[in-house]
Amino acid sequence: MPELIRHGDLLLTKIDSIPKNAEVLNTLTLAEGEATGHHHTITSGQVQIYAPAQVTEDVQKYIEVISKKASLTHQEHSPVNLTQGVYKLSIEREYNPTDKVIRKVLD
Repeated sequence: MPELIRHGDLLLTKIDSIPKNAEVLNTLTLAEGEATGHHHTITSGQVQIYAPAQVTEDVQKYIEVISKKASLTHQEHSPVNLTQGVYKLSIEREYNPTDKVIRKVLD
């Protein structure tokens, strides 16, 4: 069973490796809020963020935690510690039965 970490609307899934065609990003922010300006950001630890060759609903970014742990923070959530390893980042989705629509969870 893969290791899963939820942080607001983010879902991090531990994976074996980052694809070779992923591109290094110069940021520690994993996602920005749509309405409030809040953001999910790495605030401690040594981490490298990557963009996939093609962003999909399943993969928005890749995160490599190089240090033993790193802290992921957001203004409205408790911090989460990420352990050393590689993760893929997805934005959670929800189904609205009234509208019969699947949409990204807004954080």
